[in-house]
Amino acid sequence: MARSLHTGFAGERIPEECIMEFLTDGSVIDMSVDGSASAGAIDFRYTVPAGKVCLLERLTMTLQDASQSIDEFTGIGALSNGIAVGFYDSSDNLILAPLGDETIKIGGDFALLAGVDVETVGGAPGATDDILMIRWTFRRSFGGPIKLSAGRYLQLKVQDNLGAITSIKAHVQGSFITN
Repeated sequence: MARSLHTGFAGERIPEECIMEFLTDGSVIDMSVDGSASAGAIDFRYTVPAGKVCLLERLTMTLQDASQSIDEFTGIGALSNGIAVGFYDSSDNLILAPLGDETIKIGGDFALLAGVDVETVGGAPGATDDILMIRWTFRRSFGGPIKLSAGRYLQLKVQDNLGAITSIKAHVQGSFITN
């Protein structure tokens, strides 16, 4: 007798169930900002809307700058404070810190989250920026998607001046579910 594994996931999604959202500081999606101690750290978040429950499947990021290096943060060198990564509840309590007390300070640190799903694409020499692409698939890290209820959020906290970088964007993908 054949057995089937019921995972609780539907095989298809209608567009209203899909999540394809940039992390923002409230309105801005580009993380090339000054989050230094003198300016104040800047939080970029994806927050689950009221009345919703979601399964986040992955976080993708692109860092665009004149140069990329695994031992620097783009062309500006290693960051002093780094980018903190965390999942929070609706009362702003940290519920999961994937890097513990560590932060992302160099390009190579993204591998701590995304493994080998980090790739650099170079532009024409001197003509265009290089792009570092990161794909952090939560299933690979945690065995499945991250389930978050209304008000909970994924946050990247910028704690250095990233203003000299051409562009940094973070994007979540997943789906809303019926709880």
